[in-house]
Amino acid sequence: MSKNRSKEYRTSYIIWFIVSMLYGFQYLLRVFPAIAINEIKIKFGITNADFGQFAGIYYIGYSIGHIPFSILLTRYSSKNNFFIAIACILIGTLPNLTSKYWIINIIGRFIVGFGSAGILLSAMKIIRLSFNDGYEKMLGFMVTFALLLVSLFNKPAMIIIENYGFDWLILGFMIISIFMTILIFFIPGSNKIKKIFKISENEDSISPSINKKSKSEKSGVAKDVISVIFNWKIITISIIGGLMLGVLEGFADAWAMPFLKIVYNMDSNQVALGSSCIFIGLCIGFPFIGMMAEISKNKISNYILIMTCALGMLILFIMLIFKICDYSVNIFDNTVNLAHLVLFLLGILCGYQISIISEATNYVSPRLFSLSSAISNMIMMSFGSFFHISISKVISNSNDINMSNGGFTEQSLINGCMVIVICLIISITGISLLWLYDFLTRKKIKI
Repeated sequence: MSKNRSKEYRTSYIIWFIVSMLYGFQYLLRVFPAIAINEIKIKFGITNADFGQFAGIYYIGYSIGHIPFSILLTRYSSKNNFFIAIACILIGTLPNLTSKYWIINIIGRFIVGFGSAGILLSAMKIIRLSFNDGYEKMLGFMVTFALLLVSLFNKPAMIIIENYGFDWLILGFMIISIFMTILIFFIPGSNKIKKIFKISENEDSISPSINKKSKSEKSGVAKDVISVIFNWKIITISIIGGLMLGVLEGFADAWAMPFLKIVYNMDSNQVALGSSCIFIGLCIGFPFIGMMAEISKNKISNYILIMTCALGMLILFIMLIFKICDYSVNIFDNTVNLAHLVLFLLGILCGYQISIISEATNYVSPRLFSLSSAISNMIMMSFGSFFHISISKVISNSNDINMSNGGFTEQSLINGCMVIVICLIISITGISLLWLYDFLTRKKIKI
C-alpha cells in the first residue's frame, strides 16, 4: 500500500471517529429524558402530559430540521453545518440548567431536535465523501457506535443524578458540547476532503453547487420533490413505518424506565440494564435486517420482513406489558428478568426501518433514491412526537394516579403503552393491504 493510500485510510477513519462521536452525542440527548423523568417533573413542577410534550417536541424539531439543513449543505461545507448544529444543541440545552419557565425549556428541546437533524445530515455527507465505496457500511457502523454509547450511558447517568443531581447531568452535556465543538476543528472542510480523496465536483452528487444550476435544473429539482411527496405509496409505507416506531421512539427513549421500575418492580440496576437491552438489540437489528433485505432482493419482498417485524414486535410487546415474561433468574450473582430478553429481541426487530426505506426507494427511479429515503425517514421520525404526547396523555388521564411513584401506577403505564399496541395492529393491517395491492397489480410504480 502506498504512503498516499495509507494516509487516505488514516484520515478517513479519523474523520469517521469524530463524526461518530458527534452523532452519538446527539443520540444521548435524544434519550436522556427517559433517565431523568422524575427529576424533570420535580424541578419544573410538570405533569406527565407536559413531560410527553417535552420528549415529543424533539422529534418535531428533528423532522423540520431536515429541510433547512439539506439546503445549507448545498451551499456550505459539512464542517460549517456541524458548528451550526452543535450551537443549536448548546443553546437548546441551556434552559434546562438556567430557566424555570417551562415554555422556554420546550422551545429549547425543539432547538436540540433541530440541531440533531443537522448533525445527522452533515455526518451522512461527510462519510459519503470520505468512504465513497463503503458508505453504507461505515454509516451503519456510525449508528451502531451511537447505540452502544447510549446503552453504556444509562448507568453512569443514573449515578450522576442520584449522587449529584439533575443539574450536574445537564452541565455535563454542556461541557461535552464544548468539547465536541473543539473536535469539529479537526474535521477537514469539504473542499479539502475532495482534494485528499481526489473527488471531482461531478462525483460529489450530494452537494451540487446550486449557483451553477440553470433555471430548468432548479425547476427539475422542485418537480422531483413534488413527485416524491405526492407518491401515495411512499407516503403510505412511511406512515406504516411511523406507526411501528412506538417501541423505539416512545417507549425505549422515555417510558421504559418508569415502566420497568413500577410494573416489574425492578431496582435501578435492572432498570438500567433493561433500557440498554433495547439499544444493544438495535445494534444487531440494523445490520441484520439490512443484510436480510439485501439477501432477499428479488427473492422475498420487503413486505415479508416488515410484516415479520411488526408481528414480532406486537407479540413481544404484549408479553411485556401484561407481564407474561415476568420470570427472574440469577446469573453470576446478578438478577436478570426474562423481560430483558424480550426487550433485547424488540430492539432487534426495531431495525425494520431499513426495510421501510428500502421499500420506499422501490417506488422511484434510481436518481430519486436519496430524496425518497430522506422524505421517508422524515415522515417516520415525526411519529416520535405523536407517541410521546399520546402515551403521556393516556397516563395523565388515568384515574388511579399515585404521586408516591412519580405520578404513575402500574395500570396507568399499561394503559399508556396500549397506544403502541393499537398502532402496531393498524400498521400490520396497512402493510397487509399494501402487499395485497402490489400482489394484484404485480408491478412497482415508477416516477
